[in-house]
Amino acid sequence: MGGGIEAAQNLKAQGRLGSVVVVSLGTNGPIADGERYVKQTQELLSLLGTERRIFWVNVYAPHLSWHPNNEYIRKMAAENKNVTVIDWYGLVSKHPEWLSGDGVHPNDAGAEQYARLVHDAVAEALAK
Repeated sequence: MGGGIEAAQNLKAQGRLGSVVVVSLGTNGPIADGERYVKQTQELLSLLGTERRIFWVNVYAPHLSWHPNNEYIRKMAAENKNVTVIDWYGLVSKHPEWLSGDGVHPNDAGAEQYARLVHDAVAEALAK
């Protein structure tokens, strides 16, 4: 979360933080466990504001202890009308061949599918 806050602050300071923001954080550590992570998530949402469309990509890491991140992302999106969840978990769980040997990070084919999923989800939501 801390890296996401810093990236958003830098983009905002440069005048490059757009009206549509894709957030893809959560596989490398917990965001749902512990007060620090909840505060950081709220800080990021506050920084991005309620006028931006935020697309938050959920994670695929079922064997890691912080897998509950997806439940937290889903709950956070339900509480923030400008946040839409992009379901990477739902797609990649059916395609383990898209993952590298660690079972978390996408390989080349997975990266292509990840990018396509994000693009299509954002395009579909913005077309409505």
